[in-house]
Amino acid sequence: MDPVSRTFCSALAIATLVGSAVLSSSDVALAQSVNAKLNKLSARVGKLESTIQKIPGSSTKPGQNGAKGDKGERGATGPQGPAGAKGLKGDKGQDGASLDSAALQTKIVNTIFDAQDLPIKNVLYQYDAVQFADGAQKFVALGSYKLGADGKVLHRVVVRKGATGDTSPFLENSPTLFDSGIKSDAEMKTSRFYQKTGPVDMIVWLTPGTGRHKFPMLRAVVGNAQTRIMTNCGQGVIDAPFTDNVNSQVPAVGGACSFGSKITYAVASFTNLGISVGAGVRISADPNTVAKVCQVNGFEGASVVNAKAFASCTNNTIVKWNGTAWQVLSACASNSGLDAGDLTCYKLGL
Repeated sequence: MDPVSRTFCSALAIATLVGSAVLSSSDVALAQSVNAKLNKLSARVGKLESTIQKIPGSSTKPGQNGAKGDKGERGATGPQGPAGAKGLKGDKGQDGASLDSAALQTKIVNTIFDAQDLPIKNVLYQYDAVQFADGAQKFVALGSYKLGADGKVLHRVVVRKGATGDTSPFLENSPTLFDSGIKSDAEMKTSRFYQKTGPVDMIVWLTPGTGRHKFPMLRAVVGNAQTRIMTNCGQGVIDAPFTDNVNSQVPAVGGACSFGSKITYAVASFTNLGISVGAGVRISADPNTVAKVCQVNGFEGASVVNAKAFASCTNNTIVKWNGTAWQVLSACASNSGLDAGDLTCYKLGL
């Protein structure tokens, strides 16, 4: 304790003990000195407090909290814990069915064939040469088919007539009798070949696939309007079954080809034309008229046309189809006509 504090405490103790006892002059002087020092000390403390209060910000309220700091980055992944205990072994499954290798091979082959049964766009498919004949005269039909990316069907038919001495299977050394060029109608009618030699009708065409065939089929048929029978057939296919390829087939008398196609013949009737045909009146033998007569009879075209002329044209007439109606003309204007039985029509059964 410093001397001032010690003296102050001593004086305070003496005053407390003696109460109102009279102090000595030296004690009084000491007490007055201490009091004076206390007064000065009190004044200095008050001044110091006043000075502190005047310091800027010393008596202001606490400021607002600052903005929240950004979230810290995620710490590194801790080390992997120890592996768990191994699970129990599962039950054994049932035995699978045994493999039939023969059945599997059959399925694989069928799958390959099925994949070939749909035309691929922009792929040109060629038919093998289809052989057919008119008596001893040989022919081959060639065809191509393509399904364009725009959906158009492109097709072509070529017919070769066998030259003397050409024994090649495709008659490569023989002249081309017909070439349709590339056609694009979906019904494939514009590439059809039709030839008439006397009573013999020869037709080669492409027909849409039927049954298991997804590709069109190339067909050729030969018929004789005089005997009114089919004489020869041929067919080419692209997809299976390839046993449907037919070459130079002779159908049964009065029957159709094995693939069902047939040329049907019939003598045209003149009784259902809506006109009167009798003595001194004949049907004109011009192409438009005979085509119309066969059409009215339900056939595609004429196969046998036995035209004749009147010995005297002045007193006889000819009935002619002008494209829109029947016309009755003097036989002198067109003296080539048909009596009943002179016109045989044909119809192709695809």
